[in-house]
Amino acid sequence: MNEAIEFHDSEVQLAEGAIDVFRIVFSSAYVHRSAGLPGVDAGAGYTQQAELIFTSATWSKSLLPIVGKLSDGFLMLRGKKHSLISMPLSVSGKIEAELVFVSGAVLSISASSVSCKFTSEAHFVENYAG
Repeated sequence: MNEAIEFHDSEVQLAEGAIDVFRIVFSSAYVHRSAGLPGVDAGAGYTQQAELIFTSATWSKSLLPIVGKLSDGFLMLRGKKHSLISMPLSVSGKIEAELVFVSGAVLSISASSVSCKFTSEAHFVENYAG
């Protein structure tokens, strides 16, 4: 089964940086699961807690709090923009990310590596057609 987190409709519980590491904790990441291509082919949607970690990172954020529901976002990996991130994730190279919150807050991150892992069991939300 193939899995991918979609930034849209995911919820961020914590976003914090220390030295050159930036960590994002999703209290409810929206996860597509499919035998084919997640988010494109027929499958199911779940929510699950996850942790996204950027290393050798720099970041900028708006003055608004960077927690809550996301309205949009992307991860630029090896020059390709992704609104869904395949799981599990562990990539090195030039990494760019931008998360846009429903509140209007924006978080931008540049890093040399990124990893993401689930930290809880999944909860079923819905089936979807391809």
